[in-house]
Amino acid sequence: MSDNTPAPYEPQSASTPTQYAPQGAPMTAIDQRVAMAEMAAISQQKSTGIAYAFWFFLGAFGAHKFYLGRPGIGIAYFFTFGFLTIGLWIDLFTLPKQVRDANLLRRAQVRTQMGV
Repeated sequence: MSDNTPAPYEPQSASTPTQYAPQGAPMTAIDQRVAMAEMAAISQQKSTGIAYAFWFFLGAFGAHKFYLGRPGIGIAYFFTFGFLTIGLWIDLFTLPKQVRDANLLRRAQVRTQMGV
């Protein structure tokens, strides 16, 4: 007769935890760097709501442009009162796209810094 007892469970050592990709395969060092870069980029994302709050309360001084990482345009808004408010009206409708673009640019910068 054959013995059908299962092999004893051997836990992995705590010093070398194995991370798994979503498909169940172990993550490579590159996968881990990509995941770390994505987490860093997500933690630094800009919010559309905060951008609109800056636009509403301090938009004429370019606060929303500074928030989105565009200090040159922010300074121009500051000295021209938001391009005589015409720029503010345009930003009312284009601010979500500006936030997406700022987030994509920041994501690319983080990935480049981390060598991914």
